[in-house]
Amino acid sequence: DDRGDRGIPVHERDGKAPPARLDEDRVAGDRDVEQEIVGERLGEERVRTLYESFSFGKVTGLDPAKEKPGRIPKGLTGAERLHFLGWGSKSMRVTAAQLLVAMAAFGNGGYQLRPFLGPKAPKVVSRIAAEEEFTQVRKALRRVVTEGTGRDANRDGYSVYGKTGSVFLPGTTTPLGVFAGFTEGAPRDVAFVVIVEGASAPRAVRLAGKLLDSLEKALGAASRIGAQELERS
Repeated sequence: DDRGDRGIPVHERDGKAPPARLDEDRVAGDRDVEQEIVGERLGEERVRTLYESFSFGKVTGLDPAKEKPGRIPKGLTGAERLHFLGWGSKSMRVTAAQLLVAMAAFGNGGYQLRPFLGPKAPKVVSRIAAEEEFTQVRKALRRVVTEGTGRDANRDGYSVYGKTGSVFLPGTTTPLGVFAGFTEGAPRDVAFVVIVEGASAPRAVRLAGKLLDSLEKALGAASRIGAQELERS
């Protein structure tokens, strides 16, 4: 996540270190700050281990010959360290495939699957063992959609979880709007990553909402057809 278009975090603008504890009134409405606080409590090494456990910094296996590993930076200080603890940093590089693997794991009960193309059997790579942190992250991802920057992707009838990002295409000034997440309770649950070149995160969120509507309509129709065929048999 190359959050190059984001300034210094709210609680860092006065040049002071973030307080050890913040009440919910100060945190509410700023999910980036909330996630930075959670990351600070976990500690840098633990956060780095969590990033690595999701295949960040290495290829996912979708296409080893062409896929890039991305990069997890080290030796960060100040505001960039806080960004890294919460949701990445401007020197961190993550591919769409890596984001998809991470989001799918949070939707699969913590099981990380190797991505694949075509009719192949899913292969479990690992499972998130840190249940408390797993639950905290899921709650934060849900609040992004119910209360935060992902509200336009919220849907009736099932739950949408996600994280927004307004980044730059590495080495350019071209903005990228990003929204990655997963569903729970839909006709068929999916993980998704929407990236829009030349736009910000709100555009990606709106497109994700339209994508989910189309999927719900298509999968719902398929489910009804399947049920009708089952009744006839």
